[in-house]
Order: sequence, then C-alpha cells, then structure tokens
Amino acid sequence: SNIPWYESICVAYKAKHCITLEYNELSYEHTEMHTITVEAWEAARAASVPCSLPSAPSTCMFDVVWSISSFEHDGLGRYGDPLNPIADMAA
Repeated sequence: SNIPWYESICVAYKAKHCITLEYNELSYEHTEMHTITVEAWEAARAASVPCSLPSAPSTCMFDVVWSISSFEHDGLGRYGDPLNPIADMAA
C-alpha cells in the first residue's frame, strides 16, 4: 500500500517476507517489505521464472495473502491499472 500499514503488521508479527503486489512502483525503507508491480509479476509468470523471494515471487506459494481494498477498485484506472469493466470478476 502507499502507506504501509498492513505491511507494518506483517513485519510486527515477524513475517519472513512481506511482498506487496501493486500497479504503481512503491519503495519501502524496511528490509522485509518488498513490492512488485503487476506488470513484472505477469512477465515473470509468463516466463516461468522460478520462485525466489523477494525478487521473483510470482510462482511462489504463500502461507497468507491479504486483499485489502482491491477487488472493488480493480479495473477503474485510479491506481494505474487498465480500465476493465469486469476486472473485479477476473481478480
């Protein structure tokens, strides 16, 4: 997220990695908080890049995934995502 509230919770509870999937480029100062853009995620999946945390998480398995205020905003174009009237259903 732009203000890493949820990411901070992950770190506070000793998550080994906290990875945010985001349309925009984000930069965090904490060493356990990482971000990857949707574009980079999809490119890594298409190329079958092997799982490597935190640099190439797109083929990794995760213990926990949070979706915070995502589905209802997906496809509206407000956060750099492409316009898509059925994006909520695709997500």
